[in-house]
Order: sequence, then structure tokens, then C-alpha cells
Amino acid sequence: MEKQRLFFGIPLSENVRAELASEIHVLKARPVPASLRLVWASPENLHVTLKFLGGTDPGQIAQILGQARTALKEFHPFEVSIEGLGGFPNLDSPQILWAGVNVASENIIRIAKSLDGALVPLGFRSENRPFHPHVTLARVKEGKGLRKILEPIPNHDFGTCRVDQVILFESHTPSHAPVKYEPLFRIQLSEPAHGP
Repeated sequence: MEKQRLFFGIPLSENVRAELASEIHVLKARPVPASLRLVWASPENLHVTLKFLGGTDPGQIAQILGQARTALKEFHPFEVSIEGLGGFPNLDSPQILWAGVNVASENIIRIAKSLDGALVPLGFRSENRPFHPHVTLARVKEGKGLRKILEPIPNHDFGTCRVDQVILFESHTPSHAPVKYEPLFRIQLSEPAHGP
């Protein structure tokens, strides 16, 4: 059976997605150095990746979801703000252009770590790099010069998202069509229990 490219992610609110789509439109209109080639994300694909699983046997999905539900049961809905622009690993030799996630609330980092640890028993490699939550706006296919595009832009606040679910997505990468991220399963974060 063909493997599926899977990842866990957090969806964005409609207003944040609209703000980011507007920013992408502005950035696309800026003069780009001839040597720089960017592939921009589609607004409907914008999200925060928590854990990339890669090519996965469909027969593992039930176990993956079981482990993920257990890992997430202690978490309750919370809010994060999306703000600022940058590049990984840096603006001089970037691989991606991102919008940042304010981590004043450490819940998003704790969720990523919890998922990461929960999936190790199923054969998924634990991340050895620090988790930096972000929204990918574009991938840099080749070249440099991203700093020239971003430096004139003030630190922008794109709005706030309520995080109340984690989604298992499948990434479809057809050869002659845009990448599409399909939500397969949603895991709702439970509301905190209130006393009598």
C-alpha cells in the first residue's frame, strides 16, 4: 500500500489567514533579486506544523491517533498570536520565509514535545532541534536576497488564533499542481473542568 505523507498541525483562524494572505500579496509585489526564487504558500494551506511524520504506512494511522490523543488529553484550548516575519535558518541563507508564533504561551511548545515523545514508540524519530513554531509563507528554492525584501517591513501583528484542535494532515504533492494539505482527523482539546 502506498505511503501517505503526514504531519500534525494547528489550523489558523480565518482572520489570521486573511491577514497573512494579504501580506503574501504585498511581498509578492516587491522587487525580488533575479537570483532569488520563491515558491509561495497558498492561503488555504497556511498552518503551524507541530510534528512532521513523513511517508507513513496507512495501517499505522489508528496507532498514531491513539498515541496522539493520549499525549494531548492534558491540554486545554489556548490562544497564540501570529506576528513578525523572518527566515530559517537565517535571512542571509534562508530556506523558508515565515511568520512567527508568539510563544509567550508555552502551550504550543509543550504540545509539540508531547506529540514528539508519544510517537517515538511507533518508530518515528524524535526531533533533536529546538521547536520554533511558525507559519511557512514561502520556500526559497534558490538564491539569496530575502533580507532586502523584509527589512523595510515593520514588525507586523497578524492577529490571534484560538487553538482548540490539532489536525492530522496528509500532504498531496502532485507533479503538475499546487501542494494541497488535506485534514484527515481532528483531535479536539478538552475544555477545563469547572467546579460545582
